[in-house]
Amino acid sequence: MRNHNTHWRKTPAAVIVLLIALASTSLGAHPTALAPLRTQLYVVGDDGLTQRFADALDAALVSSPKFLLAPSGAQHDLRLLLAGNLYGHKSGREFVFYIVVVVTDSEEHFLGVHTSLCWESEMKVCAEKAVADAYRYSKAAPNISFEADGSAAQLQR
Repeated sequence: MRNHNTHWRKTPAAVIVLLIALASTSLGAHPTALAPLRTQLYVVGDDGLTQRFADALDAALVSSPKFLLAPSGAQHDLRLLLAGNLYGHKSGREFVFYIVVVVTDSEEHFLGVHTSLCWESEMKVCAEKAVADAYRYSKAAPNISFEADGSAAQLQR
């Protein structure tokens, strides 16, 4: 009768070498989660509607893993400009307004503009759509490169 334990006595060294090789390739050889885009939010307008929508944009940026809010004057990758006092009108019991969000890169190059009609009760959804468009526009920026999965890889300055 053959002793099955003798077979395994010869293989632990090979298994250890294999485990070390696997561990070394997973420590730094593969890209890890990439840094979010540093984003500034500029708001032109001080009326209540504009400020409420700016708060919704701020919340959408903070909740997205693709963005990191950068303070005014700090280095940034993208800038979102909520242009002017928002214009709207009452429709029934609810207020409907028009959104214009201009997206530029760190060098003030125009990347795109998000425009839409929004019901006041849908501010969160409207802000999320504006942020999604900003990310889509950022992919066209010449100074930001992206991985195949769409995540920002590096800034080329």
